[in-house]
Amino acid sequence: MGSAWRERMSKLFDWAYFIAKDGLPFTAFPRVVKVERKHGVGVGSKYINDKQCHNFVLAIAETMVIDLKEEFATTLFYFSLMFDGNTDKTLSEKDVVSVKLLENGESKIKLVG
Repeated sequence: MGSAWRERMSKLFDWAYFIAKDGLPFTAFPRVVKVERKHGVGVGSKYINDKQCHNFVLAIAETMVIDLKEEFATTLFYFSLMFDGNTDKTLSEKDVVSVKLLENGESKIKLVG
């Protein structure tokens, strides 16, 4: 994998993360890429569709779960689970699960889902 390819893929993953984090539909992905192309960002023509955005988001989620599991398995800490939810203007429920932990005397919050 060349560095140019890695840089393009990194940008595509960043945009997919943005779409998922803001609760936008995956169909917005090609439009986001189009706007970035107007700004001079080159990402090629592959992977610019809603299905690939879904695949990017799944890969990001899997990586986040693996990282969190590794942290829980290798670190001695105290933790608490926090659940929160709200309803947006479309009346769809948005839930957030996070873990607050004390690690080496330092408070951290990790997003679970």
